[in-house]
Amino acid sequence: MEAYRQIVVPLDGSPLAEGVLPHAERLASLCGAEVVLVHVVPLASQVVQLGMAGGPDIGPYPPAHAEAITQAMEAEVQRARGYLDRVAERLRGKGLRVATEVRRGNPAEEIVALARERQADLIAISTHGRSGLGRLVFGSVAEAVIRTAGIPVLVIKPPR
Repeated sequence: MEAYRQIVVPLDGSPLAEGVLPHAERLASLCGAEVVLVHVVPLASQVVQLGMAGGPDIGPYPPAHAEAITQAMEAEVQRARGYLDRVAERLRGKGLRVATEVRRGNPAEEIVALARERQADLIAISTHGRSGLGRLVFGSVAEAVIRTAGIPVLVIKPPR
């Protein structure tokens, strides 16, 4: 087995995303790799643009709500930090080396950028496993990561 030194693991707070953790834990344990947990929070401008366009499951937001959205996104960054810290402590309790990072922007782009900055050897990610119209409408972070990462990507589709 190739010796991985750094494994980037994107998490979004959902049990589905955490489905990749047992796999990343095993690989990190076998290789002595550091696990880099990342949570990407959208930019407030992305949320406002989606809302102004009346995106899926989101009603249109009037421009006056932009400040409230910005404040909500700041709160989300703080929640993401707390969440990653809790997951990191759990992994450290298993003897793993763990780093955390909260980023802002497009999830796929930020995941790949972090992997490049850290010179990671592997990205381990869960996928929703959508197909057809669902994939067209919502896109696939995992698919975009695979296309642009330039390093191995372990994709796990957890059982439903």
